[in-house]
This record gives sequence, C-alpha cells and structure tokens, in this order.
Amino acid sequence: QIQPDVIFTVGPDGVTNHPDHIAISRAVAAASTVPVLGAALKAENVEEAQRRIGGTRSDGIRGVSTVDVTITTTSAEAKRRALEEYGINTKPTKDPAGGDLLSVVFEIAGWNVEHFVRLN
Repeated sequence: QIQPDVIFTVGPDGVTNHPDHIAISRAVAAASTVPVLGAALKAENVEEAQRRIGGTRSDGIRGVSTVDVTITTTSAEAKRRALEEYGINTKPTKDPAGGDLLSVVFEIAGWNVEHFVRLN
C-alpha cells in the first residue's frame, strides 16, 4: 500500500479553469489525509502574459495571488512535450501576440519553475 507524505494535483482553479480539473482538485483535497499541493500559475505572470499578447484573451486562465511552495525542476522539456500533446504551441515566438497564453506564462515564469498552493 502506498503511504504518500504529500500529494500533488492541480490547483483550486484547475490551472486553466477547466471544470473537470477543478473537480479533481476538490476531490483529491477532500479525500486526502496528507497535505495536498495544487499546481498554480501566479496571477502576476498571467497578467503580464495577457499584456504581451494584447490583453484580450484569458483562455479562462487567471492564476492565484499567492503561492505556498515554489520549486525549480529539471523537467522543462518534459513539460513542453506534455503540453504539445494537448496542442499547445510551446515554441518561443518573436511575436508574443501569436503565442498561446499558457506558453507565454511559462516563458515568463520559467519552464522549469512550478508553483503550488496548499489545498487542505
């Protein structure tokens, strides 16, 4: 039997505000007896990305005002590949207005940086 010390999932806004992701976040937090950390984007990075791409698109992404844990990983390329599987353009562009909002947020924050909020 697995006995985790902490569980990682998506944050309270589902990162992209997708209702299924939000439901998963809530269910994991409610069912867990150990700390649950949800992945999150910083609102300031989302706002900067919106400014760079013209400020008209949000794609449902808002971010959070405060985070509890920030880690630096070595998985930047794995993150890019996973997002590309979802059809998100992760290639840097000279014209941010042509970029995907989520990709621009990660360019600002750093592809190897992950932010989390405590869910329980």
